[in-house]
Amino acid sequence: MNRSYTHTLHQLPPDTTEAWLFEPFAARSKVEREWANRGKQLKLHCAYKSLLHAVLEEKLLEGEKQVLIRYPVIEGDEPQRFRLECYPVNGLFDGQVSFEAVEAVISEGKLPYYEVVTDSTLHRIAVPVRWVTSPTQKRQLVACGWIINQRDEGRYLATEFDTIFNDTCQYFSAMPLSANSEYKNDAPLFERLTVSVSLPMRDVPLAVGNEAISFIEAMHEDIYFSALEIIRYRFNRSVGDRHLVIGQVVPDIVYAEQPTLSITVECSPLNHTDINDSRLSSDLGQLEHWLSPQQITCQLTELAGSRFGVTSHQGRAVSGSAVIHGMPVKLAISGGQHANESSGIVAALRAAHTLKQRGNIDFTVCPLENPDGYALFRQLCENNPNHMHHAARYTSTGNDLTCGTSHESLIRGLAKEHLRADVHLNLHGYPAHEWTRPLSGYVPDGFTNWTIPKGFFIICRYHSGFESHAKSLLDVAIKAVLGFDAQKQQNSEMLKRFYDIVGDGQFEVAQGVVPYMISENNATDYPIEIITEAPDETVYGEAFRIAHESHYRVVLAVADALEHTDL
Repeated sequence: MNRSYTHTLHQLPPDTTEAWLFEPFAARSKVEREWANRGKQLKLHCAYKSLLHAVLEEKLLEGEKQVLIRYPVIEGDEPQRFRLECYPVNGLFDGQVSFEAVEAVISEGKLPYYEVVTDSTLHRIAVPVRWVTSPTQKRQLVACGWIINQRDEGRYLATEFDTIFNDTCQYFSAMPLSANSEYKNDAPLFERLTVSVSLPMRDVPLAVGNEAISFIEAMHEDIYFSALEIIRYRFNRSVGDRHLVIGQVVPDIVYAEQPTLSITVECSPLNHTDINDSRLSSDLGQLEHWLSPQQITCQLTELAGSRFGVTSHQGRAVSGSAVIHGMPVKLAISGGQHANESSGIVAALRAAHTLKQRGNIDFTVCPLENPDGYALFRQLCENNPNHMHHAARYTSTGNDLTCGTSHESLIRGLAKEHLRADVHLNLHGYPAHEWTRPLSGYVPDGFTNWTIPKGFFIICRYHSGFESHAKSLLDVAIKAVLGFDAQKQQNSEMLKRFYDIVGDGQFEVAQGVVPYMISENNATDYPIEIITEAPDETVYGEAFRIAHESHYRVVLAVADALEHTDL
C-alpha cells in the first residue's frame, strides 16, 4: 500500500470560521495569519489535549493563584480520561489546581467541554471527540478533527492524521493471514510488517520533565498496539494475550511536509548486520547513553564466567553468563526483556561485575534477552531518539519473551539450568513521559498504571509460601531507592505531578516516595521475583545515569540481604 494525503490544514472549506486540527501551535497560527491577510477570520485549535493547548496558547492561568478545572465524564468512556488529558498542566502552573467531574453527553453537532474557573474568569474549552466502533468491535471515544462554518454548524472533519490511522487499521483487518491460527511451532505470520508514515507535525517540547507534544509518537503507539489488538481479535485471542506470534510490527513514523502512508510485508527471513563500536565512552557507572550490542558482548566477555546462550529468531546471539563458586546465595539477574527499556541492561552488567569481584554469591546474568527488539529500538531512535518505541518491546516474532517457547525465550530456561536461583532481579523500564493513544480512547488499553511517570517503581512477586521472605526483600529494595538522593528527588517530583492529575493510583507508596506492588504469583521462574521499573523510555544524560544506578543499587542491596536470609 502506498498513499498520499491532503494536508487538512491547507485545505479547509472556505466557509470555515473555527476548526480543531492535529497541528502544533506554530503551524495553526501561520494559517490564521494567511486567512486574515485575505480578509477572513479563522480560529484554529488543537484537536489533541485541547485544554493543555488552550492554557499554553492563550495564557489562561497566567498570574492566577488557584484554578478549578471541571472536566466532562461521559457514560461508556474511561471516567478519568478527560482529567488525564489535562496532564501536565499542573507542572506548567505555579498555583493550585483542583478538579471536579461533571457528567456530560455528546449531542449531534456539539462538543463536550472543560470549564476552567479562576477567581475572576470562567473559560469553556471544547474537546473534539466522537464515538467510533473499532475493528475489534469496541466502542471508543476518540479524538478527532472538528469544523464550524459560518452558519455555526459543527461537524466531524476527517484529517490526514486520523485517516492514515483508519486506513492502517483497515489494512490490518483485511490483510491475509496464515492458516496457522494456533501459532504452532512459534511460526510467525510474517517476518516484518512495516507501516511507514510521514506527518507534517514536529514534536514540541514542554517545560516539564521529559514531556512533549508529539503527534508522531502518538501515531506510533496507536498503530503498533492496534495491530496487535486487531490480529489478536481476528484469531479470537483474549484481550492482553502476550503469546501472540505474528511477526515484527514496525511503525516507522517520521516528519515530512507531505502526509503519506506505505505498508509493506516481508515474509522471508531478515538479514541483519550489526556494526557497533565496542569501546565505552566512560566507566559503566557513569554512562549517559544506552549500550551497543558489541559493548554488551565485550562486557560479558570481561566477566569471564561460564557463558551460555541461544539464538534469536532473526539470528542474533542471546548470551548469558554464570558465575558459580558453590556459594549458598543464588541470584538470577536479567535485563532487556522489553528492549526499549535500556537502563536495566547497563545495571545488570554493572551488578555482575561487582558481584563477581566480591565473590560471595553465585549468580547468572542475561543482560540483553531480546536482541532483535533492541536492534529495532536502536533503528527507531535514529529518527526519534526521545520516543518510547513500544514496537521494540516484544521479540521479533511479536510475543512477549516470557510467553514464548523458542528462540530467545529459551534463555530463561538455560539460565535456570545453570543455577536454581532463589531470587530473580528482573530489570525493566517504562515511559519517562506521558503515554497516550488519542485515536483509540486516549488511555492505553491494559496499561493504565503506566501512562504518567511516577519515578522508580518496584514490583515484587512470590510463590506460595514465600510471602514473608518476599516482603523482607521488597523492603530492602525500597530502602536502596530511598538511600539514593537523586532518585528520591525524581520520584518526589514525578509522584507530585501524577497525584495532582490522577488523584490516586492502584499501587502503594513507601514513605511517600517509592511506589510498589506485591502479589503472589506461582507462574514466575523463581520463588521470588523483584521487577524494577525505571522511567527510561527514552532518556539520556543524568536521567539515564540515575535510572541504571537505581537498578544497580537494588540488585546489590538484595544480594547483601540474601547473605543473611535463609530461603
